[in-house]
Parts: sequence; structure tokens; C-alpha cells
Amino acid sequence: MDDLIIDYIQEAEKGTKLTRDTTINNNNNNNNNIKIPIIISHDKAFLFDLNHIEQIRREYGIIGVLSGTLPIAPQQNILLGLPLQLSIDEILYLIINNVCYLINNKDLIQDKYFNSMNYNEKSRLEKNYNDLILKQIEIKKLNYLNNLKNRGIDINKLQKSDKNNNNNNNNKSDKIGFYIETLNSTDNYFSSNKIEFSQDYEIQKRLLNNFIKTVINTNNNNTIKMNKKLKILLNDFLIFNYLKQNYNQCILPGIRFGGKYVSYPGDILKYHSHFIVNTRDYYKEDINLSTLSNGGRLATGVKKLWLISGMKEGDVNEERDEITNESGEDIDVIEFLKNDKRVCKCFTIEWSGFG
Repeated sequence: MDDLIIDYIQEAEKGTKLTRDTTINNNNNNNNNIKIPIIISHDKAFLFDLNHIEQIRREYGIIGVLSGTLPIAPQQNILLGLPLQLSIDEILYLIINNVCYLINNKDLIQDKYFNSMNYNEKSRLEKNYNDLILKQIEIKKLNYLNNLKNRGIDINKLQKSDKNNNNNNNNKSDKIGFYIETLNSTDNYFSSNKIEFSQDYEIQKRLLNNFIKTVINTNNNNTIKMNKKLKILLNDFLIFNYLKQNYNQCILPGIRFGGKYVSYPGDILKYHSHFIVNTRDYYKEDINLSTLSNGGRLATGVKKLWLISGMKEGDVNEERDEITNESGEDIDVIEFLKNDKRVCKCFTIEWSGFG
């Protein structure tokens, strides 16, 4: 009995691993040809697929923030998991560089994907999911019985007792009491064939505009107008983009050091951060001596440099209405950022004689 249980567990685990590896390999084979979907849910943006998260971190230095947790157990927030939440700067960087596209969680998946499926497609996905769940349950049940046998408990007697209890309880499901693993990767048929229409430029423009408006707390129509908050957001992104494009920096929020960003020369698990980035535009804003002193001393005290940046016009005689004036005209954020010709200038400050 003991050997039979072990053999069955090993065979079942091989089948589960094969299903998981097949899904992962299919996704990896398509990563080079298919853009990565970013799921927009309310006012946040997420990546749910582990392979996509690995790809953007390895190839583009996008770190994000893990946000998956249990609402009823907030003490587990130190052990966060998927999904990965992206900042507005990371989203803009991935879209401008044609790495990702946006999907609205409700409109583009729930309403247009599932409602467009025929009966056979729904049945196939449901059967695959149920088969995987039943296989996991069987493995966990056999592991449980094997552990009981190792402790000297009579399994046959226990199984007879459980059978009688199930008959008395109208054959309740054996799923009760087992934790089931849900795969991080979605079905390849779903990810590649059913939501390609969402990559249409006009749809992407609308989704991005709506998401930016939730970030800067403006109105809810499909257009977006230049205003002070949007200017700040776009200027911050241009500095973010400059550091990544020219110096391959990995950039995280810098609020814990009093800056807009904290910049690393590579993956944050390999390197110590080098810069505290302050996005104040020194071409247009006054930076007093007290600010220089505080920023330089803070950065040097934590073994970093304080980086100040500014956007220099390509032609100082050329007026840029969309930047200098709040004209109130609708703008295309994607085209605006791609065609922006201003030059980003940076310099760093540190105190000598420290440490």
C-alpha cells in the first residue's frame, strides 16, 4: 500500500509538472512576437503572468511592486506575491518602447472575451481547469494518507470512517480542507487570439488617457488636456526615460530618501542604489542654498549622489505652446512623448569629507 501511494504521487506530479511546463514554454515561445498585456483595474495597473514579470525585469529593468496579499490577514504583507503593480512611469516606458499594451479588466476581458466565446471553447477551458484541480486534490489526499501511515495510523480504518461520514453528509465534496494552486500563466489561446483587437492605437490611446486622468485626478471623459499636473507627470517621465535609455538604470520610488526616484545601476538585488533623483527643473525653478545643502548632505550620508535634472529646449527661440501654455487642447500622450525633442540635462551634488 505504501509503495503504491508513493508511485501514484510521483506519476501524478509528473503530469501536473508537464502541464505547467507546457504552458510556460508556450508563453516563452510567444514572448518575442506578442506584446505583454498590462491589466488596468480601477486606478491601478498589474502584471499577473510570472513569465512576463521575469521578461520585463531581465530585459528592461522594470521592477514594479508586488501587491498580492490576503485581505483578511494583513500581517502577511511582508510576504507579498503576484500580481505585480506598475507605476505610471513604468507603464509609459513600456508602452512608448512598444513592449506592452493596456487591457481594461472589465471592458476588454470580461465583456468582450468571455461573451464572445462559443460553447465548445468555454467547455474546453472549464474541463482543463477542473482536471488540473482534481489532479492536485488527488496528490494532496495521497500525500496526507502517506503521512498518516508513516505515523502508524490505520489508513483502511480511517477511510471507512470517512466514507460513512460522507454518506451521512450527502456526499460532500472531497475538496474541503485542501489548498489548490492556481497557475500564474493564462491559457495561450486566451492570451494571443482573443484580445489582439485591444492593441488598436485608438483603444490604447483612450485607455492610457483614462488611466492618466485617474493618476492626476481630473475629469472622466475620453480626452485629456494639458494642465499643471500633467506637465509635471510628463516631465518626470522624460527624466525617468532619460536615465533608463542612456544609463540602463533600474528606478524605484524615492520617497524614503526624500526624492522622486532612487536609481540603481542594475537589478536592485545585485547593486546598491547610486542616485537620489530630484525632478525639479533647474532651468525654470529656483533651487536655494538650503535645498542644495539638505539634499547633498542627505545623499552623501546614505552613500549616494543627489541628482538634479532639467529639460532644455531643443531650440531656445522655439515656443512650445503645449508646454508653456495651458491651451486646453486635447493631446495624444503617446505621440507627444515620442516626438518630444527636448534634451534632459542632469548633474549631481555630494559633500566632500563625509564617511
